[in-house]
Amino acid sequence: MKELPSTKAEAKRWYISEDSAGFHWWPLPVALFAIGTLLYSGAFSYQEGWLDEFTGNLTRIQFNDPDVLQGGCMAINHKMTWRELRNKASKCPRGQFFDPLHNDCYQCSPLVAEDRIFALHWDASKECRSLLLQPDLRFATHIMWSAATLDPATGAIVKPTLPDANTRISRCMLEMRSRCIKQIAVIGDPSTSFASVLTSDAKIDAFVASVVAHVTKSKMDGVHIVDVGGNDKSNNGDWKSNYSPTAVKYMAALRKALDAASGDAPRLTLSWEELASAFDTTSKTYTGCKSASDASGTYRCFNPDMAGSIDFVSLQLFGRHSSVSLPSLMLAKPWAGTLPSTKVVFNTCSAPSPLCRGSVNGKDELAIAAKTGSDAFKGVSIASATADIEANHGVSISAMGPLGAYGVLMPQRAPQQPSAAP
Repeated sequence: MKELPSTKAEAKRWYISEDSAGFHWWPLPVALFAIGTLLYSGAFSYQEGWLDEFTGNLTRIQFNDPDVLQGGCMAINHKMTWRELRNKASKCPRGQFFDPLHNDCYQCSPLVAEDRIFALHWDASKECRSLLLQPDLRFATHIMWSAATLDPATGAIVKPTLPDANTRISRCMLEMRSRCIKQIAVIGDPSTSFASVLTSDAKIDAFVASVVAHVTKSKMDGVHIVDVGGNDKSNNGDWKSNYSPTAVKYMAALRKALDAASGDAPRLTLSWEELASAFDTTSKTYTGCKSASDASGTYRCFNPDMAGSIDFVSLQLFGRHSSVSLPSLMLAKPWAGTLPSTKVVFNTCSAPSPLCRGSVNGKDELAIAAKTGSDAFKGVSIASATADIEANHGVSISAMGPLGAYGVLMPQRAPQQPSAAP
């Protein structure tokens, strides 16, 4: 038996002896097992919602921002973990939001005539975190998720390509619903040729069925159609005469199908994108909406037979003919004989975007559209919202939002009082 060391030097030599020399391999599999378990647990936790995908925290506090909504809302400011919110809010029917303060689903405020639309078009292929964190999102009433296209073979829609982390899209939508911001599915873009695809009743039926299936599965609040072909060769130079009857037909079918799918929830909306020229009349230097499409823009005349199927028209203010000033357009109201002001939303473009053709709107025009859209029409939208937020930090949203009666007014509910002890 060895004697215990009597000095520090002997103790050092004693501890580093042949008994402890050499490579001990047994901790290696234990370490590998521990690392593997940690990685698996992390992936499982993300999948099940235990970890927050934005921050990596175990408990992400939601809705603790007093500036989220105009007027404030105690339910929105109430602290709640993301996992609990997701599990409970996902069970709320369309048109309702989860109220953490009362631990239940509650109906969003019903629409009234005085409500105005402030719509932001967002590219669904982009990460939506920057949209969600935009401070002036409080002015938004609608998020237009762009854009599904068409399958040329069948006529059915092709959903937009989502980012790799597409769970973040569902999270953005869920948080928007919890603020009663409407989610709208956009079908089509300037490069989508409806005229060359919807060439038969069978394709129109497939188109309508796929749109309704997409909207109901995703709990969307409505559909926005961007069928912006014009007086070009595909329509023999006359969109209204040669193609618009097809558009009227499928829009009527969509209206009927969406009404049937609405159920007990609020009515699913249907809106239509219209070109700036659609209501223009002739002048000495301009033949109005009958002009043939050319390199400077696209022209066509609106078909009034569509008015009965749509909730509102998103009238593009960008890409106007140079002879048509925005103040004169607002004053003339050339659409008045076809559409009431309550069905006109001004669609603007503040930055270059795939959704915008022609010149973008300057600051003065954006201000006119936002103010007049609230005062005398149904509202305003920003087609370039993705570019505005990602490149310009949402300056146009911040400038336009305060100029009108925009934003969602959440229902006010009294906090639950603790019951008295017997």
